[in-house]
Amino acid sequence: MDTLSKRQVVANSILDLAKGYRNKYGFDDFYLSCVNTGLQYHPNNIVGHIMKGNFYFGLVQDIMK
Repeated sequence: MDTLSKRQVVANSILDLAKGYRNKYGFDDFYLSCVNTGLQYHPNNIVGHIMKGNFYFGLVQDIMK
C-alpha cells in the first residue's frame, strides 16, 4: 500500500461521484465522462477500468436486446 497523491485523491472522488450517479440515474454519458476523467488523473486505477468495462458491457447488452 502507498499513499495517494492529490491527483489520485481527485480521481477517486470523481469515480465516487460516478458511482453515486449510476446508483441514482443509471449508466449514461455523464457517468462515462466522469470515469474517463478519473482515469485521466489516475490511469492505473483498477476500479476505474472496471467501471468503464461495466459501462460498455451494459451498452452491449442493451444493443443485443
